[in-house]
This record gives sequence, structure tokens and C-alpha cells, in this order.
Amino acid sequence: MPTHKYDAEYYRYCHHHRHSYTSGLFILLAGIFLLLNSFGVVPWQIWDFIWPFWPVALILLGLRIIFGRIPGAEIMMFLITLSALCVVIAYGLVHVNSPLVAHMPHQLVDFVKSFTIN
Repeated sequence: MPTHKYDAEYYRYCHHHRHSYTSGLFILLAGIFLLLNSFGVVPWQIWDFIWPFWPVALILLGLRIIFGRIPGAEIMMFLITLSALCVVIAYGLVHVNSPLVAHMPHQLVDFVKSFTIN
């Protein structure tokens, strides 16, 4: 492993081994969500309402590729991903009448009720 911070190999090593908070957030939330499914907290029918949003993952991946080298992009992508996942999951929870909806902010519930997927 290169050690000097101005060495070109060091730069390539650090850039290649950079951790992605966005990918970690996605995997973490997916794991938590699947665990909630397994314990019956969230019904499995929620996937019928979440699946139509799969293109959101492609959009987020595209944004990550486009903005990946810009300083501060990792934080921006983290916030965008977190927001998108919250809205998609809230949409699913509202449409399966989950008891968790009672604990969600009413503005978010009203927002996700306002749009429909054909």
C-alpha cells in the first residue's frame, strides 16, 4: 500500500477503496425492512406497492455516477437516497394500512396519499 499522500498510487488506492455511504444506507435500510417483514411488523403485501418504484434505484445510481467526483457529493447522495427511500416506504405503508402509519408525520402521509401509480 502506498504511504505518501502526494503519491499517485496513494490517490488511486484511496479513491478505489473509498466507502459509499449511499450504498451502505440502501443495504442497511433494505435489511431492516426485510427483518420487519419477517417479524410481521410490516406485511409482505407492501412489496406490491413498492415494486413500481424500482426505477428510482436507477435514477439514484445515475446521479451517483454523475456527481461521484464532486466534493460533497457523497453527503448530497446520502440525503437524496434517504429522502427517496422514506417516501417510497411511506407510500407502501400507507397503501397496506400498516399500523406504523399512526407514528408517521401527517404531512408525509398526506403527501404519499396524493399520488397514485397505475
